[in-house]
Amino acid sequence: RIEQDALHAPREAARAFERAEQIGVPASLAADVEGRLALAYLDLDDPRGAVRARRYLDEHPTGPLASTLAARIE
Repeated sequence: RIEQDALHAPREAARAFERAEQIGVPASLAADVEGRLALAYLDLDDPRGAVRARRYLDEHPTGPLASTLAARIE
């Protein structure tokens, strides 16, 4: 989250969130990781961002990142 929020480094944030997914995170953090990875990809203009954002919205329509992601892919 530091790479994304404080340092504004989407490439490094994406790598960190990808690693978190690979090693597995507690269920309580999984949605946040998924949404933040979508945001990092969107910041990089990576097409995976829209795909992941839609998945996040399907799975977490009222999640904390839902409005941000919806606005980014509309």
